[in-house]
Amino acid sequence: MNSQWLNQSVWWQNIQSHSCLLTRRQAHDAPFMRTLWADQAFMHAFHRLAPPLPAADYDLVAVLNREYHSTIDKSRALHWIVRTPYGEPWGLLSLTDISLQHKRAEVLLGVLPGVPFGLTTAAMLMLFQFYFRVMKFNKLYSLVFADNRHSLRGTLHLGFKQEGLLRKHTFDPLTRSHVDVVQTGLLADEAFSLSNTRLMHRLLKNQTDARQGAGQAGG
Repeated sequence: MNSQWLNQSVWWQNIQSHSCLLTRRQAHDAPFMRTLWADQAFMHAFHRLAPPLPAADYDLVAVLNREYHSTIDKSRALHWIVRTPYGEPWGLLSLTDISLQHKRAEVLLGVLPGVPFGLTTAAMLMLFQFYFRVMKFNKLYSLVFADNRHSLRGTLHLGFKQEGLLRKHTFDPLTRSHVDVVQTGLLADEAFSLSNTRLMHRLLKNQTDARQGAGQAGG
C-alpha cells in the first residue's frame, strides 16, 4: 500500500454539508465520549459489546491521541464525531475492521435521543461519498442486532441488502440472552441509487469534503 496515500491530509479533514459536520475523533472529545459511554440506551443501540473506556482521563486522552495519529493500515479504523453544522456533537460514526486488501469495512453509527431531524441520514450519505468516491472502497457492511428494528429499517432504507441471518449469534449482557444478528451489505454501485441521490441533493447541498484524489493513489 502506498505510504504517501495513507498519510494524505484527506484522512483528517472535516467532512461537511449544510446539514451535518463530521470531525475526526480526537483527544478533546474525551468528555463527549464519557457522555456517550454513560448513556446505556445509546450504547445498547450503537455498540452493546463495546469495551469500557479507560477509567483515568489521561489514559483516555492518550488512547484518543494514538487513534487520531494512526494511519488506517495500523488502526484499521476511522472514527468521526457526528455534529450539527454549528459543531454541536450528537453521536459517533465509525469504520472498523478496515481491509485495504479487500476494500471493505464495517460501519457503526449511533446518535443520542432527540437528534435533529435528518442529521443521521446526512451523516451516512456523507460517509458514502467519502468511502466510495474518495477511499474508492468496494463494499460497506453492517452487523445489526435483529431486535434493533429501528436501526435495521434505516439501514435497509439506505440501500443495504440483507445478506444473512446469524441465529443466536451474540450474547447480549444487558438482556442476558443470545440474540440474532442480521448481516447487511452495500456495494459501491448501489450506494448512489436514485433514491439516495435525491436524498443527497436535499441534505448535502454545498457539501465540502476531501476530494483531492486520495483514492486514485491507493489500491
